[in-house]
Amino acid sequence: MSTISQAIEAEKLSRFASVVSNSDRLNTVLLYEKAAEENKTVALNVNQIKLNENIRNRIDISKPEFLDLKNSIASEGVIQPVLVEVRRNIDGDDFELIAVAGHRRILACKELGIEKIKANLKVYSSNSSKRTEHALIENLLREDLHPIDVAEGYADLVAQGWDADDIAKKFSRDKKYIKNIIKVGQWPIKARELIKEFPEKFSLRSLCNISKKKWDSEEKLLDELKFICGLVKGERVPPRQKITSEKFSKYISENKISDYEKNLIENALKFFGFKF
Repeated sequence: MSTISQAIEAEKLSRFASVVSNSDRLNTVLLYEKAAEENKTVALNVNQIKLNENIRNRIDISKPEFLDLKNSIASEGVIQPVLVEVRRNIDGDDFELIAVAGHRRILACKELGIEKIKANLKVYSSNSSKRTEHALIENLLREDLHPIDVAEGYADLVAQGWDADDIAKKFSRDKKYIKNIIKVGQWPIKARELIKEFPEKFSLRSLCNISKKKWDSEEKLLDELKFICGLVKGERVPPRQKITSEKFSKYISENKISDYEKNLIENALKFFGFKF
């Protein structure tokens, strides 16, 4: 975009912001809804945009990636507009501006003391899955989401009526892969919170592989995740190294092995990591 075009765009945003500031709440929401309908980019006050619940706890503002984003915005401004929902209250006479995508950019602006941010506006029905869809698409493209956030997003779409085929087509992913990642998003809250606490320990591939296994209980899944996080010491024994006492006794009996030889074999197997 040329310098002249940037200046014209900035002037348009400034005029829109000026009109909004001189309007009452009802007129303002009408202006926002019209801008959403016409797909216009507008200037919003970052302090008036509400962030998703607990989003501050899920964005580490001390990470190098966030610091790089701040530096980029400080020098170049916000190049890609954030996505914001215009949500009326029940009576329809007041409204809220809710961040759908671009939370890191909004937080970065707040950290830098930048008051205005470019935004694209959307209006959703109360039960619309489009809100989740738009947030996922925007964030997957712009925000470098952690795998558990992607998994929970896909699970949210399922809860709103989507199936694995729909999601696979929408996001150009393999259906089997999507099914496994959806399972992760549906794991018990304790398991998902543990993954969020140790984000560096997991990738989409590793979570996908874990989800392929059948877990008899929540406790066994948690034990696996704790081991990966380093919260459980010791070595896991691969499934092929597990021997049931019944099978071992049958082998000893069928081969007429003495008690002395039995003890030698048992101790040797234990030494190499086999369990009974």
